[in-house]
Amino acid sequence: MSPYILKISIILDSTGFLTSASTVSMETAKIQMCNVLECRSIVLHYFSKNWVFKSDQLGECKYCPYLDNDVMSTDWLYRWYEGDFFIENSIGQRWKGNLRICIKECFKNAECVGFTRSKHISPYDRDGECWFKNNVMTNRINNHSDWLTVVFNTTSYEVH
Repeated sequence: MSPYILKISIILDSTGFLTSASTVSMETAKIQMCNVLECRSIVLHYFSKNWVFKSDQLGECKYCPYLDNDVMSTDWLYRWYEGDFFIENSIGQRWKGNLRICIKECFKNAECVGFTRSKHISPYDRDGECWFKNNVMTNRINNHSDWLTVVFNTTSYEVH
């Protein structure tokens, strides 16, 4: 079902009463959505082939934040959130870098849905270790004293 916008035009006369010129109409609204999974999928394909791309030229990334081979817009960084839990398993890949680098490298790895990182290092620390995760739903240890998990939010969202 398509969403609707309800438009109501009310015209009052000089005494504050409704006039016969008042109208109510309904029309279909056009909602612009960023399909996060579709965009990531095509971007991963381009990364895997070492092809040059700009996301604003890819139909699958229409309405999504800008991304190319070298640049990940800040809006993509907001798609990640910190969870106060530690995941015991990993997909066997460790990365070193600041938070932004870990996010970009995890994003480029099709199996990576998030990564575990020490609570005791700065987000800007280039020597920080990130342990990539292929699942953030199992083997959780909540409120871990040393580790947190940064997770990619794959929910598509409306663009305003």
